[in-house]
Amino acid sequence: MIDEKPKSRKLLYLLGGLTALMVVVGLWGTYLMPREEAISVYCGHGKCRGYYHGLGWESEPGFFGRSWVRLEGELGSFIGKSSIKVELTGSEYEPFQCFYPTGELLSEGTCYVRQEAISTGPILHPFRVWNAKYYDKTGKLLSEVSEGNGVQAFDRLPVQLATQQGRVISLRWLNRLGATTSCSTVNEEFGPGTSGLAVGYFPDGELRSVRRRSGTEPCRYSLYEDGTVKSISRGQGNETVKQDFDLGERKLTAREQVELSAIESELMAPYETAEFGSGSVE
Repeated sequence: MIDEKPKSRKLLYLLGGLTALMVVVGLWGTYLMPREEAISVYCGHGKCRGYYHGLGWESEPGFFGRSWVRLEGELGSFIGKSSIKVELTGSEYEPFQCFYPTGELLSEGTCYVRQEAISTGPILHPFRVWNAKYYDKTGKLLSEVSEGNGVQAFDRLPVQLATQQGRVISLRWLNRLGATTSCSTVNEEFGPGTSGLAVGYFPDGELRSVRRRSGTEPCRYSLYEDGTVKSISRGQGNETVKQDFDLGERKLTAREQVELSAIESELMAPYETAEFGSGSVE
């Protein structure tokens, strides 16, 4: 009579191995199954969701934590509605693509994503870019940022962001009616910049206003279309002294012309190679 024990033992080993394999495959599948969670967008421009592998019980990467792999969502505010996709590779600046609502490519390149062990997940900085290109809806290149320096151009207002070392330093825009072009320094939250410089222009390109918000002598000059002075304000807060003038009453002095020209040149220099778009995007 044939001994059945070796066969039974082999069958048990086989079943045990299959069970272990199924457990491993199940756990691996559980880990790989993408999970999503709302993530923060710096400056509050838009809503995004992050996708990660892991059970999500911890903030650290790993099986029980979150290993972030992708960010997707919508951007808004002054650039108009657009969608963004960011692939997370573990680098400081991650590859991204941004699209118009109708699907055309708006921009592509690398943008900063803060990915330290933060309980709320990664924080997307869509305007802190290192290498990026910006297009209008026809695919025409409007501007480029290379190694953190250049201009980010958005075909809506339209608006442009001068960028140095990956950070926005000033903002330039054209209003919908083409009435004025303005440019001002900003901080990373797009509030007034540390230097507080700003210039504005009439539709024909002539200087309309110049402001220096801080420094040894804060001031604001407003001009008429013929170039004569409309008003001059000096000082800050309650110490501000303002003088108003009639059309043609006062011209800029030679010293004032040099001062205003220096402010204008400092602000406008980064935008020399960037083009405004059509401003037709809603």
